Amino acid sequence: MSDSTTKPYLSIVAVSRNDNHGGDLNTRTQTFINSLAAMCKRHELRAELIMVEWNPPADRPSLEEELQWPSSDGYLTYRVVTVPREVHNQLEVADRIPLYQMIGKNVGILRAKGDFVLATNIDLIFSDGLMKTIANGNLQAGHYYRADRFDVPADVMEYDDIEEQLAYCNNSKNLLRVNARLGTFPAETLKQFESFSSKKYRLFISKVKHFALEYLRERKHVLKTAPLTSKVNPLRHIRFLYHTLTKPFIGVYNLYLDVYFDGEIKRKPHTNACGDFTLLAKSDWEKLRAYPEYKMYSWHLDSILIHHARGFGFQEIVFNDPVYHIEHGGGWSPEQEQKLWERLTKRDIPYLTNEDLTQHMKWIQDNPTILFNESSWGMVDEDLPDKQLAPQKMTRSAA
Repeated sequence: MSDSTTKPYLSIVAVSRNDNHGGDLNTRTQTFINSLAAMCKRHELRAELIMVEWNPPADRPSLEEELQWPSSDGYLTYRVVTVPREVHNQLEVADRIPLYQMIGKNVGILRAKGDFVLATNIDLIFSDGLMKTIANGNLQAGHYYRADRFDVPADVMEYDDIEEQLAYCNNSKNLLRVNARLGTFPAETLKQFESFSSKKYRLFISKVKHFALEYLRERKHVLKTAPLTSKVNPLRHIRFLYHTLTKPFIGVYNLYLDVYFDGEIKRKPHTNACGDFTLLAKSDWEKLRAYPEYKMYSWHLDSILIHHARGFGFQEIVFNDPVYHIEHGGGWSPEQEQKLWERLTKRDIPYLTNEDLTQHMKWIQDNPTILFNESSWGMVDEDLPDKQLAPQKMTRSAA
């Protein structure tokens, strides 16, 4: 297959710059590109990777020069869309935020040629089952597609071969944490039940255990702050009964629905780590005008997109297979969350709080088809450099 002019089924959009953010940035990016090329070739998925190079550092090579772009028998093509420094400098807080991730994704989404567009990041490896499902060609407009994110150590980058990478990621001993619909869970909760044959059963049990610990802590707090006394107080008795009987039943039932009927029953949307994997039809991205183009750190902007899609009536589908995230510094993790907020506050970088997100959810609830961006979203009026790259012979294996 050598006809690279055929319209892609899927456009994959990521944003980056050659600044070594989080350490080993180029190695992570090359691992992402190589594994993606191998997967597209394996499953005969006709796709394009749009790398939006935002505000390239003047003292470093461009992404085109720094990275390799492996051949995949024509299944994966490459484009680099550049947002130059002079364009970046026109935005608010540009002196403190060198890269606007969500505006950058909008730049790529707007210019995507595929029928469907996946907004993702450059530190991921897509699981074999996930790519096979996408390549089947059964994606539909009116849906938004999500996947759980499994975090793995950076050691996975020591492997060049895609089979070795997948074997490493599929080994639960190498799993750091699971980012699922109901929250982020430490890997130990899955490893303890590795002997069970049913993956869904193991996941269900691990979530029940996590829920039970949280419930016991909360129940202890309720009893401490509102103990039962000899004095009749109906409200305290009702609260006690709710937290003792009703709430745990509802909680476990919701866990059951989450694991065994994922994507089939409307309930809490899967926003956890949604910046790493959100897939919609190109036409649906355009209806939403993509991510809110706020001039701030990207926290919660990806979640607003998910709530926005639900407001428009799009159905959520969560794939059975995950994406694997290569662990690195500089971003969010449960262990580093507080340090992240302190760093942003110290540098006077704005971001959305949980209360801000709740306010956006209320706006969407009151007006489901609200639009957060003007018609100029995605820098439609900017004539940005958009270069098609020729695939190369690899010095580091891509398959």
